[in-house]
Amino acid sequence: MLAGKQVDKGDSVLVESDIFGVQVKEGAVNVLCAHCLRECRSFAETSNCTLDGTKYGAVASDCDASDTENSLYKNTPRAKPCPFGSSCLSKFCSDACIQNSTGHHSLFGWHALRCLGDSFALRSASTEFHRFCLNTSETFWLTATMIAKTMDPASTTTMHTLINAVDFSLSWSAVAARSILDSKVVRYEDFLFVQNQIDDNLCQAWQLLVAFWSHFTDEIVQRTLRDLTLEVFSHLAAIIELHFKPVSLDSFSAEGLTEERVAKLAQSSRLLSSSAKHAIVRDKQIKKRSDSSRELILCRDRSYRLLIFSPRLLGLTHSCSPNTQVEVVYDSGVLKTKLLALQNISEHEQLTISFVGMSSLADTRRHRLVSQFGIWCACARCSWEKKEYHHDLEERALYRLGLQYLEEEQFQESEAVFNFALTKWIGPELLHSLGQAVLGQGKWRSAHEIWHAAHAMFPGHESLAEQVRKDRAYSISLASVQANVEVSNLQPTGVHGIMLSSLPILSPVSCTHWVQIAESAAKRANGWSRRRHRAVPTTDLPIHDIPELIGAWNELMANTICPLLSNAIPGVAVHDIKVHDAFIVKYDATHGQRFLPLHTDEGDWSLTLALNDESEYDGGGTLFDEHQLLIRPNIGELVAFRSSLLHAGAPLLTGTRYIIAAFLYIAQLDLKDARQSV
Repeated sequence: MLAGKQVDKGDSVLVESDIFGVQVKEGAVNVLCAHCLRECRSFAETSNCTLDGTKYGAVASDCDASDTENSLYKNTPRAKPCPFGSSCLSKFCSDACIQNSTGHHSLFGWHALRCLGDSFALRSASTEFHRFCLNTSETFWLTATMIAKTMDPASTTTMHTLINAVDFSLSWSAVAARSILDSKVVRYEDFLFVQNQIDDNLCQAWQLLVAFWSHFTDEIVQRTLRDLTLEVFSHLAAIIELHFKPVSLDSFSAEGLTEERVAKLAQSSRLLSSSAKHAIVRDKQIKKRSDSSRELILCRDRSYRLLIFSPRLLGLTHSCSPNTQVEVVYDSGVLKTKLLALQNISEHEQLTISFVGMSSLADTRRHRLVSQFGIWCACARCSWEKKEYHHDLEERALYRLGLQYLEEEQFQESEAVFNFALTKWIGPELLHSLGQAVLGQGKWRSAHEIWHAAHAMFPGHESLAEQVRKDRAYSISLASVQANVEVSNLQPTGVHGIMLSSLPILSPVSCTHWVQIAESAAKRANGWSRRRHRAVPTTDLPIHDIPELIGAWNELMANTICPLLSNAIPGVAVHDIKVHDAFIVKYDATHGQRFLPLHTDEGDWSLTLALNDESEYDGGGTLFDEHQLLIRPNIGELVAFRSSLLHAGAPLLTGTRYIIAAFLYIAQLDLKDARQSV
């Protein structure tokens, strides 16, 4: 499949709303409707299940259960159990989906063809087939489920559609037997033994399924059975193994951490504020996570495993360094399949996805590709990792590979690729990306040195020029430093890596003046910006873009903040503390940004300096998820914490809140040392 037009990174190459598929993982805290795949909540009637008895084949699943009702998803419909009994793990989002899948409570409907309910008239036959699948291969059960769904009158995918869409004719035993090729040495006798065993299991599964479905008198079922020969069943199982795309629907990442969820977490957290610095402003300290916090954990860990089929996706070829990825997302309440561009794609460029996990080692990927798909991969990633013809890689392929490692946070490998690329050509984007790879390893000083050297070579490059301008703006003249640490000190909060100033470090008069300067600067800039931070955008103004404020900020850093941090962090000198970024953030309960989702910062240490009195607003504060800690400093007070800590901005309920947020790095320390220095 070729790209029909130029596509930018992050954009959708294609979108499909007609998804034919099935949830592999059933019985989870939250499930998908068995009929329409809509998300719904499940409760105590959900029972434990396992489908990990897979002997052969690529598809595997695991299940868990919970009796927790997830009240955080008030707009998510409650799961309705199968009308034939709770022993059937399938759940539905509505009565309409139950009726459409069970035949209005009659014995026929596509779901009845795989139901395990206690009151189901044919449960013994269904259970016998299901038990056999658990003991041999789950692919048999999934194949039966897919065939059943093709018999749904509303389905646009039929059994013959599946067969005709795929240009091959392989038995499932031939596909599944390849799995033993993952071992380095395979005896032919062993291969034949396994293949014969697979053939026997396949035949038994088909016989059990036919015996089960033969009890149905519906014409659709009987017509399907006439076509469902052993060869066809084997062929369909092979199609599922090779051409159904396994995808995950991570509801947390798809929806983001909503304001409601952050608010729930804030309510269950202990509060530190100026009125009670080291006391818990609650009835008592919470030693265990509350129900709402537990629900949040369950939500964040929730992921739905799906097998989906789309004829349009069949044209995608494999690459361990793909330019697209298949995603399943909710869009306006509808489940859709998106082919997302992982990088800029040129018109007529070959579209690729990875058929295997990209985090695996090259040998593992190759064995899997050979055994499952008969593919010997020689993509840029395999060439680089196996040191095979990597000297022949084109510049574009090398640069894209480095960016891929950068996206995967394999910073050392990314740096190695970029450095190798520099032996072939030198360009501003390459040098800028090299700095990012070095920065990701915590080598802050080295990264900034790379950017400064690159700027000298390519002064017209916008990103490099902006970085150098920012660094120069935040540079501190040590000659003017007069430490003023008597006004306050940084006290521990009881949580490693989080400190709070004992007294304000900036006077209320100065704070008010700084806010006025920021508002004036915002008017000149036609409003507050929300474009600077891609991952977690804030309503902010960069301090280095405010001439009236940059000097005062640098003075505060030199005379107060740096000495405070130096005293609190063993082995860190004042002159080694550098500003990577600093900006004034505005939270507005009525007209602007109210909260920030959970995230980490780019730096060794992060600062939050309150610029207005807490009487001017309700809510807000910095929320640390893992420790259930909410810190709400009053005007002029400072919070310092390790940038790697997962945190959020608690929702503002009323009023307006102003803070300074700053990301700092320790120039003489690498990332490991910096994080262990407290």
